[in-house]
This record gives sequence, C-alpha cells and structure tokens, in this order.
Amino acid sequence: MLTSSVTQTKFTATTLVAGKTYSFKVEARNSFGYSAFSEIASILCATVPSTPTTPSTHVEGGDVIVSWVLPRENGLAITSYTITIETSTGTFESELTHCDGSSASIVAAV
Repeated sequence: MLTSSVTQTKFTATTLVAGKTYSFKVEARNSFGYSAFSEIASILCATVPSTPTTPSTHVEGGDVIVSWVLPRENGLAITSYTITIETSTGTFESELTHCDGSSASIVAAV
C-alpha cells in the first residue's frame, strides 16, 4: 500500500525510481465501508532524454567527425540520434543507431 486516508482526488507519488514501472489502483471509503478497487493504471517512470550538449567537430583527412556527450537518459536507454547536416545546397538527415556509452560520433564525407 502506498498510502491511505487521502481525501482529495489527486495524489502525487514521490521518490519513484527512473526506469521502473509502477502500477496504481484506488478504492473509495465512506462510513459504510470500502468500494472495489479501480482498474490498474501503470506508468513507466521515464521522460524524454535530456538535450545533448553542443556537438564538437574536427577534420580527419577528408572526414568531419561530429561528437557530443551522452545526455541523461531519464529512465530509458537512448536508442538512436538524428544528426542534421546543413550545407549550402540544402539539408539532409542521417540516423546514428548506436553509441559507445560516453559519446557518439558520425562521420560525414566532405
């Protein structure tokens, strides 16, 4: 049991652990007794990842290396990044599907 004797129709659950799933159900009580429990509502304690840091770039031979610090995951592992490269002729996007845990890089031919 999380808590009892709540008198409002809203409750704030605190100190939850990111990445865990929590399930909640509610029962009502009056002077005659308790109701049946509500249906269960479950939620994964997670939010969108934090914003990545400003990327750094450097040239290696004919390639430009773009790298950034792994942002906070906020409860779920980051599964990919979208890199937008703007050129004088337009924009295109590439998707990076893995990272090494501390930084990620993509190589674009110049």
